[in-house]
Order: sequence, then structure tokens, then C-alpha cells
Amino acid sequence: MSSPVNPDTLAYHVLNFFHDSDDNCALTVFINIVRFHVIAETSKVKHGKIGQEYAKLLQAVKEASFEDDDDETPATSSDSGIDVRDESEIDQKNQASREEAAGQALQQWMLSPLARDIEQYAPGSAALEQVSLEEWYNAPTYFYNLEAENRALHAIELEADDDLHRRISKLLPEISIPNKDLAFLKLVDPGQPQATKREISTLHRIAQEGLHDQIRCPELKGLVTFGNDRSKIVGFLQTEIPNPVPLTLKLDSEVPQGLRDRWATETQRVIDVLHEHGIIWGDAKADNFMVDENDELWIIDFGGSYTEGWVDPKLVESMEGDDMGVEKIANALHDPEANTFDPDVEKSFGGNLDVGNEDRKRKADEDEESEATTKKQRRSSTAEKELFCYCDEPSSGRMVACDGEECEREWFHFECVGMSEPPSGDQHWYCRDCETVK
Repeated sequence: MSSPVNPDTLAYHVLNFFHDSDDNCALTVFINIVRFHVIAETSKVKHGKIGQEYAKLLQAVKEASFEDDDDETPATSSDSGIDVRDESEIDQKNQASREEAAGQALQQWMLSPLARDIEQYAPGSAALEQVSLEEWYNAPTYFYNLEAENRALHAIELEADDDLHRRISKLLPEISIPNKDLAFLKLVDPGQPQATKREISTLHRIAQEGLHDQIRCPELKGLVTFGNDRSKIVGFLQTEIPNPVPLTLKLDSEVPQGLRDRWATETQRVIDVLHEHGIIWGDAKADNFMVDENDELWIIDFGGSYTEGWVDPKLVESMEGDDMGVEKIANALHDPEANTFDPDVEKSFGGNLDVGNEDRKRKADEDEESEATTKKQRRSSTAEKELFCYCDEPSSGRMVACDGEECEREWFHFECVGMSEPPSGDQHWYCRDCETVK
């Protein structure tokens, strides 16, 4: 069996050591990945020889500290040609040594009755282990009160309570940083892991190139993991765009021409900045620009791929593809009437109409009234892509069909009509335009 540790030769790191005006002392040390918090109350250690030892050691600490407080006058004189700074530095070092020696003597005295407990809870073999930062912060802590009894100093282990734990928590080098910044959580699509990798990589590169000073683009704030598994992520955090609205919803002649023209110019400028740094956007379309509450334009979604009608499949994830998509966005902004459309077939890559409602699909009537025909002609576009809903967007996500026989828009996104579940099989649903004329 190993012998108890010797406090005089014990290697320990002092986390905190203080004495108060009532001559009570508290010492917290870190030994081999374990913390020990020792309390010496005058009322419990003042008896007999033990009390005399404590008083003498504490007095030495107080005197050394008092000398240090008094020795704050400059070591030079204005009427002297002799530089005594070297002597002053020597005095300060000597004073520090005296104060350190006095402190160590009292600390070792306080640790002496814990010798066996230290050997039990913090054996020397633990010192050979590599300590992680998490282990250092969450090291086990043992609490003791010192008492003088039968001419000997004893350490009485205390049951840890909230007050004692609060004392230790105050010693940890941490501060709370108030952070009221909101972040946007973008979840990983398990079916498209490469898109997530591409977006994270591109956002990181944009930051490295210092482009946030030139364009409005969400910053990558952090990765979101689940549990303790650091090898997988469930999503990532980005800058929150204040009250974002997809640019698609701004492709409307009712939006002021000046705003639309400014956005058209901005879309091209943003792409030029990216391309100058060798960065390809990827999925160039109006949905991937956002307008914030101040009418400022943000570029989003760097997951790549493409959307048919906006970018030629042969130009996927290329600068030429970016230019093609941005040109169509700019045209639609300059003249929404001539450059938004409603062809018969939807070919959006990844889009889908809500299954189970196929019986509701409206049939085009080539002999419909000239006014309706004119509207559809105005909506023909270079994008060659069928648009639906109030938002004039292609099919995507869950959609519901209008039962109006002459409904021009035919299909509507759930979110645009405030719907969470499709109507039952025998229930009719009408858009607001058809509702007024049925």
C-alpha cells in the first residue's frame, strides 16, 4: 500500500486562496484532475497548539501582504542623479518571494490533514493522464472543514450543497456573453448531403474572401450537432435576414419600378462579385434572392444544382448558368408582364404537385374568352416554366388544386393559402378569385 502524500512535496495548482477580516481562510486547489476546497474557520482551529500554528502562519501571510501594499512609492528621486530602479525591482522580487513563501506555508498546513484523501481521490497515477478542457472544467470537487481536536488537525469532509457548488462555479474562468442575435437554422436534407457540404464550404469561402462587406449574404454562424456525436450535423446556423420575402413575390408590376430596377442591377452586381472570386452560385433563380424589411437584396442557397426553366441543364453549376439565371431574373424585374409565364407543363427540378388530387387538374380550353387568353399570353416567358399560385411560382412542395372550372392559376402552395392539410376527397376548395364568382 502506498504511503500518504507529503503536502510539502505535493504538486498542486491554487485556484483560489483568501482570508477575511475574521481570520477565516479558504483554499481551493487542483490536484491530478480533482479539486479540493478546504475551509479553515478560526472558531474551529483556535484551540491549543493547533490554534497557535494557524495564527502564526496567517499572521505571516498578512504581514507579507501588508508590506506589499505599503511598498508602492516610486523608487527614484527627482533631485538625485542615482538610478535605483534595479534595487527597486530586486526589492519587489524579494517581497513577492516572501509573500509566496508565507502563502505556501499556510496552504501546505491546510492540506496536511487531507493527505490520505488526496491519495484516494487524486492518486499520482492520474497525473500521467492527458486532461481535456471539458475534464478540467468538470473535475470532481471535494469539500472539507478543518477542526482542531485532541491536539491534532483533522479534515472533516462536507456534503456538497448548492452553496458550496456556487463557490466553485465562481472560480471557473468563464463569463456570460449576452447574445440576442437571432440565427436561421437550416436543416440538413438527408437525401442531398452533398448540397449541404457545398453550401457550408461556399459560405466559409465567402467569409474568407471578405465578401460580406460587398454583398448581402448570410454568414455561417455554426454547425448544429445532436447529442455528443461531433462527427455528424443536423443543420447549420446562418445570419437571420430581417423579415425576408422571396424576390419571386416582387416580380409584380404593382411593385414600384424604381425598386425593381435597383434589384435587377443588384442581382448582376452580386453575381459579378462572386465570379470575380471564382465562386459559383449554382441554383440561380428568383427564389434564391430575398428582400429584407429595408428592401435590400440578399443572395441565399449555395447548395448547387439547378431549376429547369431558369438554367439550362448543360450549364449546371457554372458561371454561364449563373449568368443565364440572373439575366432571366433581371428581365422579370424590369418587365414582369412580359417576362413571367404560365405554360402547360411544369418541369421544375425537384418540384411536385400534391398527389391524390390528380382528379382536380384543370384542362386548358383553347377556345376560352379572349381576355383570359390575353392574360396567359402576357405571362409567357423566356424562363419556359409553368407558374402557379398567387406567388407566380413553379410547383414545389405541397400544393392544392382549385375546383373552379375556369381557374387560371389552377394549383396553389399550401403556405400561400394558409393550408396545412389537403381537403378531404369529397370536399371542394376554391381560390379567392374563383370563390367570388362561383
